[in-house]
This record gives sequence, structure tokens and C-alpha cells, in this order.
Amino acid sequence: PIPPDHPFLSLDGDLQKRIILTPHIGGATRQAHSRMYQESIDNIFRVLRGEQPKYVVNLKHAGGKTSE
Repeated sequence: PIPPDHPFLSLDGDLQKRIILTPHIGGATRQAHSRMYQESIDNIFRVLRGEQPKYVVNLKHAGGKTSE
């Protein structure tokens, strides 16, 4: 977790909402790399079949439906 005194936490509210912090080192294992590769391949085949890919974070821009 981010330390409570980290400078990101004192940013303006709107700016803070636009920042996404991720622990990228968590993806540095062989198992994680293998799973990311497989998920990518699976999503390519989903799109080729006309299906929606999994884990889309920008569905609105991908031409899909959102709950908004």
C-alpha cells in the first residue's frame, strides 16, 4: 500500500482521481507472464469470434455497452 504521507495523497481531488498506481513488479514472475500471454491470446480469439474481450477497462471507447 501507498504510505499515508506519500505526496500523491495530497494532490488536488480531481488530479488524484486520474492517477492509477499499480504494483508492476507483481507481474515479474514466470507464472504471471505465462498467464498474461494466455489471457492475451484468449482475448484475441474472443474478438475474432465477435465476442467482447475480458477485462476491458475502456469499454466505452471499445464500442461496447456500459452501465452509465
